[in-house]
Amino acid sequence: MRRDGRHLIYSGRYSDRSPDFRSQLGFVPRVDIRQTEQFVRYYWRPKNSRVVLFGPDVFTVVNWNRLGQVQDWFVDASFGADLKGPTGLGCRRVDAFELFQGSGFRKHSTDCGINTAWLKWLELTAGYGWGSGVNYFPGSGLAPFLAGSSSVEFGFILRPRPRVRFDQTYLYSRLGSRQGSTPTGIPPGTNIFNNHILRSKLNYQFTRELSLRAILDYNAVLANSDLVALERTKRFAADFLLTYLLHPGTAVYVGYTDIYENLEIDPGVPTTLRRTGSPETSTGRQFFVKISYLFRF
Repeated sequence: MRRDGRHLIYSGRYSDRSPDFRSQLGFVPRVDIRQTEQFVRYYWRPKNSRVVLFGPDVFTVVNWNRLGQVQDWFVDASFGADLKGPTGLGCRRVDAFELFQGSGFRKHSTDCGINTAWLKWLELTAGYGWGSGVNYFPGSGLAPFLAGSSSVEFGFILRPRPRVRFDQTYLYSRLGSRQGSTPTGIPPGTNIFNNHILRSKLNYQFTRELSLRAILDYNAVLANSDLVALERTKRFAADFLLTYLLHPGTAVYVGYTDIYENLEIDPGVPTTLRRTGSPETSTGRQFFVKISYLFRF
């Protein structure tokens, strides 16, 4: 059931699948559910104001199995506003329960963010979140446990000239032990893992047909192997693509990719790979030329 309006939006859904349900065509990700979903949003649209619209929305899901056991539920509530510019800002709160491997986990998160394109040559995005999450892949001898989580998002798009566009993105997420659910012998606040993702992207349009795209990617997972079944990995990739596009379907592409990781060859017997401190080893390199031509009849 759905209702759409200028101010009020509502949708409701109920799904029921038996444990032995099978589909001859397609893929059904989950069976043995009785699930209800509800979404409602209300926007105020003031006149003669810098605020275009503002208001709350709430999304809820509850799922039971055929034995009447709650498998998971969550309540996702947020409040946001769109301003002229354009500029958007908002905050979000999620409270949830999840049954994982026979254990129930109560988790939550709070996120706030802002994005703006007030200046024609600059767009900004920023966000911060904190709460709790499940360590689904604990270290050896540990059961899954609830941990503290935090995340940061920052990015901007810079257009100093009509032919130039530069995108910068940084994503950070962290999971750490927390008071009340810390494994024995592990103090609260101990790092489980940090994940850093940094991407720089440059587009330059030489002419209408000729353009260059360059991407630099860095991804680091700094894991505590005692608490999570992850390796300490660092990866750096450089990607360049030169395009001569005469028209859609007819083009010449020249590209080059180089990938570096924190790996080196261990000369022992048998020969293996081992992790190092910095991504200094080239693990993948490619140069290619692609030509396409569109025949018209």
